[in-house]
Amino acid sequence: MSSDSSKSANLATPPAKQGNNRRTHGRLAYQVPRIIVMVQHPGGTTAKLLVVSRDLSSTGMAFYHRGFLHAGTACELELLTLAGEMELIRSKVVRCRHIKSSIHEIGIAFDAPIDPRRFMEVGIEHAAINAEPMEMPELTGRVLQIDDQKLEALLLKHHLKATGIKLTSIQNPDEVSHLIKAQAFDLIVCDLNMGDVKGEDVIERLRAEDFKGPIIAITSETNPTRLDHVKQAGATNILSKPYDPASLIGMLSSLLKSVSAGATDEPIYSSIPAEGDMGELLTAHIEEAKKKAQQIEQAMADDALDALRGLCLDVKASGSSCGYPVLTEAADAVVHALDSSQSVVKSANEIRSLLSVCSRLRLAEPDESDCESEGQDEAA
Repeated sequence: MSSDSSKSANLATPPAKQGNNRRTHGRLAYQVPRIIVMVQHPGGTTAKLLVVSRDLSSTGMAFYHRGFLHAGTACELELLTLAGEMELIRSKVVRCRHIKSSIHEIGIAFDAPIDPRRFMEVGIEHAAINAEPMEMPELTGRVLQIDDQKLEALLLKHHLKATGIKLTSIQNPDEVSHLIKAQAFDLIVCDLNMGDVKGEDVIERLRAEDFKGPIIAITSETNPTRLDHVKQAGATNILSKPYDPASLIGMLSSLLKSVSAGATDEPIYSSIPAEGDMGELLTAHIEEAKKKAQQIEQAMADDALDALRGLCLDVKASGSSCGYPVLTEAADAVVHALDSSQSVVKSANEIRSLLSVCSRLRLAEPDESDCESEGQDEAA
C-alpha cells in the first residue's frame, strides 16, 4: 500500500503497536468521506452523524468523529454495495481514541460478519478524502430529484436518509411537468446530462411553468459558458460532481431554511425582553427593518444587484444582535443567492422570504406570569 493512502485530511494515525492483542482480521483502507451513522447514546437519545471512515474488515470498521462515544454504544450504519444497493449494518462501539482537538477515532464491531468485497474492490488503493466528520443538521421539506441514473437516486436517498426530507426521484424528465402540478415540492435537484435531454432545458421549463422554489443543478460539467447558461435558465445553485455530501447537505440546509422562512405569517418575536431602553431600541430596529424591506423591494424592481446586496448585508448585521437570528439567516441566504447566481431574478425566492421575515418582526412576548400579576394588582 502506498504512503498516500495512509493519509486522511491530517487525521492519519500511527500504525498500531503489535502484540498479543493484534487483530486477527485484516483491515483494508476504506476512506469514504461521508457515511451516516445512527448512534443510540446510553441516555436514550439518538444522534445522526456524518463520519469519515478509515478502514473496514469483515468484523468491524473505524471512523472519525467529533466527540467521545462510550464503549458498548449501539450504532446502525448503511454502506453502499458495489451493486448500488444500501445495506443496513448493526454494530456497537468497542473503542474510542482521542486523535487531536475534538476528533476521535471510533472502532465499531459488527453484530454479524460481512464480506468487504461487497462494498469495495479489494486490492485497489483507495485515495484519502479531504473531509471531516460533522453532525447532521435538521432538514425537512419535499425534494424532487430529476436524474436518469438509478445509482444517483440511490446515493441521494442514502445521503438524506437521516434527515426529515421527503425525497421523490424520477428518471424521465418528461414526467416533470405533470408531477409539479400534482404535488408541491420545496426544492428540485436536477442533473444536467440526461441522455439527449439537457438539464438546463428542464430547468427553463420548470421556471416557465412557474416553479418558484430553489433548483440545484448537479453536474460534472466545467465549461463556464454552459454553466452560465444553466444559471440563466433559472438554477439557484450549481453543485459539481463528484460532490461532497456535506456540501450538498449544507446547500440544502441554507435553501430550505430560506423557503420555510417565507412560508408562514406567524409573528417572529425577539428573544430579548423589551424592557427600559431596550424596548425603544428594539422598536427602532423593527421600524428600520421595515424601511430596509421597502428599499429592498425597490432595488429588486430596479434590478440593482449591488444595492440589494448592500441592503441585505445591513439587515444581516443587526438581526441576531436584536434577538432575531432568523432575520440574519434570511438576509444571509439572499447574499449567498446573489453571489451564486449574479442575478436578482434568480434570487427572487430568497428575497421574498427575507421580506416576509421583515414584515413579521415583533417585540418579545410578554411574560405570562407578569401579566397575571398585573391583572391581580388591578383587581386588588
